[in-house]
Amino acid sequence: MHVISSLFNLLLGGALVEARNHQRALTNGVVAAYFDVDDTLTHTGTLESFLEHSMQGHRAPRLDEVGELRDFASQSNDLEEIHQRFAALYAGIPWSYLLESGRRWAETFLPTQLDERMLEILREHHRTGVRSVLVSGSWLPCLGPIARYLGVSRVMCSQPVVEHLNFAGRFESVMTGTQKAEAVLQDARAYQIDLNMSFAYGDHDSDFAMLSTVGNPTMVRPSAGLLSAGAKQSWALIPG
Repeated sequence: MHVISSLFNLLLGGALVEARNHQRALTNGVVAAYFDVDDTLTHTGTLESFLEHSMQGHRAPRLDEVGELRDFASQSNDLEEIHQRFAALYAGIPWSYLLESGRRWAETFLPTQLDERMLEILREHHRTGVRSVLVSGSWLPCLGPIARYLGVSRVMCSQPVVEHLNFAGRFESVMTGTQKAEAVLQDARAYQIDLNMSFAYGDHDSDFAMLSTVGNPTMVRPSAGLLSAGAKQSWALIPG
């Protein structure tokens, strides 16, 4: 317990503060912090929370389809398929309506479901000039309000297919696993990010590839798989 506490104190009091010195020393790059969202910045999954909220609206998904999704999610580790089945619940709904639904959802979600420890880490990054980015398998109706609330200007997430202004009920791509790592690498090339000096935070096995792209990875209340893999790399840990 003392070691875990020391690691957390180091993260808040040492590594983040040192980002200011890193930023001053860099001449060819920018320092960034890449944040997974669900169960990293938040206490619960945004898609499940949005689904619960949308069940109260006049465009609520069918109960039998919601039940099928939940049954599948409880038995499968296929995150891409889970996300696509979630998307199918909202096929044919105007994209503008879903964005507005996300805004209303956020009014109740944001005050209670953001992790205060992670918010302080994000604020410290902002204070030291580190560029924060959300990298999540969730979608823009949820992540847009979260990003605005946190003052984060860049979001990399699952990409919706929108046809004739309506959501087609599927994602062109789901931001999970290796796609998160590829997105970070593309972001680094586009914005001259120095990944050796940069940070990443995640909680799930599927975040391992993303965390591996940076010089300062941190596991946040990690799954057993991520904890085992990250411990071998001596990654920093924020316990549950």
